[in-house]
Amino acid sequence: MQNNINPKKDLPLLQDDSNYFGSVGQQYLSKSSAGALLGDVRQFLVKSEDNINFELGSYFHHLLIEPEKASIKHLVNTKTRNNKAYRDYIAEHQIPFAVLEAEKVLIDNLAAAMLAIPLFEQIIYDIDNQYEVPGITDIKGVWWKGKADIIATDKVYDLKTTGDISRFRYSAKTYHYDLQAYLYREIFGKDMVFLVACKKTATCGIFECSEEFYNSGEHKAKRAAEQYEKYYGENATHDPNLYYIKSQL
Repeated sequence: MQNNINPKKDLPLLQDDSNYFGSVGQQYLSKSSAGALLGDVRQFLVKSEDNINFELGSYFHHLLIEPEKASIKHLVNTKTRNNKAYRDYIAEHQIPFAVLEAEKVLIDNLAAAMLAIPLFEQIIYDIDNQYEVPGITDIKGVWWKGKADIIATDKVYDLKTTGDISRFRYSAKTYHYDLQAYLYREIFGKDMVFLVACKKTATCGIFECSEEFYNSGEHKAKRAAEQYEKYYGENATHDPNLYYIKSQL
């Protein structure tokens, strides 16, 4: 997978999302792809299906920092997905899902709630900010990629939504945000801060990262790299098709 990469040539290409998520970017490990290596390694090369949370998360990002891209292609004005109108729509368009009008309104309101707080608006739209900046780094022989939402003069900021902001400090590790924080500090050379909006209450939060959080991410990066080399590297020693889980209940 990483045998023929050319980081100097690839980096400018990763600015374009079609390359970042396409064949160029797929040569690099990332927070997202590492999730499989930290779980079921057989899923590493399986293309993940688009899902509603990814769609809504992208829409939230676009509303705040790339408004020219803030649109939803498939929008259905039904109350639930468990009805004929919704099923007919996705069947007609041959898509796995569509966004409900209420979900779009929810994200619109979250973006507005975040920008209504002067500190958040100041952070997000500081004149010296750079947006959607790709980066790559070599960590002990394995190449990783990342794309920062916002690079400020002294921090890297990432925009997130959460179902329960009171539990974000715990769910952050479940979703491997500790790995993301470690990778982005390595790539961009700045500490990472998460700007978070709660889908349940519209409460917003600023979450800085402790050294323990970075250390947890570093541990995950090392483990994911080891699994990659073991199952998918140039000198792989194990067949991912023979992978199995052993645990105790």
